Amino acid sequence: MALTGTVKAFNPHKGWGFVECNGTDMFMHKKDLNGFCPSKGDQVQFTAGQTEKGPVAENVKVVGPAEEASYFGQIKSYNPVKGFGFISSDAFEQDVFVLRSELPGGFGPEGGQCKFSVSMDEKGPAAKRVMLLGSAGTQVQQMKWMMGYGGWGKGMGKGFGKSGDKTCWDVKKTGACPRLAKGEPCKFSPCNGEPVPDAADCTQVQQMKWMMGYGYGGWGKGWGKGWGKNDKKADPVPEAEKNRSAGPSLETMAKTGTVKSFNPHKGWGFVECDGQDLFVHKKDLNGFCPSKGDTVQFTIGASEKGALAENASVVTAAEEASYYGQIKSFNPVKGFGFIACEAFPEQDVFLLRSELPGGWGPEDSGALQPPKDPLSEKGRAARKVTLLGAAGNQVQQMLWMTSGFGWGKGWGKGGGGKGYGEKGS
Repeated sequence: MALTGTVKAFNPHKGWGFVECNGTDMFMHKKDLNGFCPSKGDQVQFTAGQTEKGPVAENVKVVGPAEEASYFGQIKSYNPVKGFGFISSDAFEQDVFVLRSELPGGFGPEGGQCKFSVSMDEKGPAAKRVMLLGSAGTQVQQMKWMMGYGGWGKGMGKGFGKSGDKTCWDVKKTGACPRLAKGEPCKFSPCNGEPVPDAADCTQVQQMKWMMGYGYGGWGKGWGKGWGKNDKKADPVPEAEKNRSAGPSLETMAKTGTVKSFNPHKGWGFVECDGQDLFVHKKDLNGFCPSKGDTVQFTIGASEKGALAENASVVTAAEEASYYGQIKSFNPVKGFGFIACEAFPEQDVFLLRSELPGGWGPEDSGALQPPKDPLSEKGRAARKVTLLGAAGNQVQQMLWMTSGFGWGKGWGKGGGGKGYGEKGS
């Protein structure tokens, strides 16, 4: 039988709280909320369950109009160029439309957990007042530190770095150009008939320099320079890898070959050995990230499509090789963190902000990094880190937050800051 109670407490970040019913406090968890995100004082309907620790509220629903409730969701897609995306939520049969203006700083990482309210219209629900939760919320905090927020105050200097971004600022901000509305010409795209550059075609570091635009109104340092093409969307894993045999290797003796080609973004390539090209996949590289021309040792396996290189290792000094890793932790305030790498299972690799593109290190993101000083007393340290996969997309979205602005750290206690920018190429 359905019961009615009042939410006594609920933490959206932790995803649990308590509901009071007939003088009894009952535990409730996010997974039993049907997509709702209740607040203290909300009326809810639920069924009662029992665990070893006591009564729990199950199948919970907030009582009231949809526009007055809050919901849990996950950002399903977001296009930072067009400025909109969609949120999936258990509370709605269709995806919820979301505009950049409703996201904190215009930042919408795909897969990020969030809390939001809705407004209803003929086309369906639209998200309002979106709050990012979990790792997505942490990334927003990191970005604020990058832009100069925090203990030292916000610098008020203006940067002057010039870039290749020729997009109309009014179109970026409001979607319309007031000059065209008055019948006056506008020299920026798309008002002048030229297409807006596609941010998805820019590499991460180039995006950062491009998206910062002219640096005017920056927080201490202006950045500039142009933008260029990046790889197309990663292709699916070749059929040779999909049809890989689970049987024993054809040869257990170690072979030596030369890397013919390897794409670190796609995670696969080919090794040439005795005149034969062998497919090699990221998961068989023991944490290494080989480059064309590298010498590797491996054993040979089989699939329906042909031979495969397995258990591969790059034959070179540790400080000369490159590796795959995952950012295990990163503290934007202290400016350092650690990378977990299969090639170094005994110890995480130390990481400084200065080695990250833009000083940004999203936790759990893929990273490509060679170690530095592998035999030092304090252990290995990463250098020249490249973010891969979803982390690259998040960097792109982050930069839309500062589109047209320089950035840096404020000097003094909230006082004036100084900024400068490098002239773009």
